[in-house]
Amino acid sequence: MIMPFLFLILPPIPGKMTHELIEILNNTPSQEKIFVIVHMNVEYPYEQLEGMRPEEKCQVFKSVAENSQRDVIQYLKGLPEEKAEVLGQFWIFNGFHLKATRDVIEGLTLRDDIWFISHNGVIKLDYQLGEGVESRNPEWNISRIMADSCWLAGYSGE
Repeated sequence: MIMPFLFLILPPIPGKMTHELIEILNNTPSQEKIFVIVHMNVEYPYEQLEGMRPEEKCQVFKSVAENSQRDVIQYLKGLPEEKAEVLGQFWIFNGFHLKATRDVIEGLTLRDDIWFISHNGVIKLDYQLGEGVESRNPEWNISRIMADSCWLAGYSGE
């Protein structure tokens, strides 16, 4: 059962684009598509969810996200694929993944139903493969004569 909920509107973010996205847009050709995450302006009614079962809460999240994203998704899907591709919709937070050109992204910032837009970059972890990790288990010959047990008992062989 889906109940009507009071939706909260989030406070506006100046310009609606993150600084990182603005910088990327300024350095990208106008017809090149950029991966972004669009956050919707409707927040989930957390206070009204108290006492609900997890399945019911998920259903509310899905319903709120679907309803608040419907118009903008329909608009984007009506654009040519060279301009915009909706790559996925989310309900765990109210937003969606989009690959779009600069003019489409800038157009979205004019909409009242959009809270903010951020770049969806690839995050790479810095790591180095270490030298081979030695096993903490004794080698087969030590286990065979149970030398490790003797060492634990205090015998050193001297």
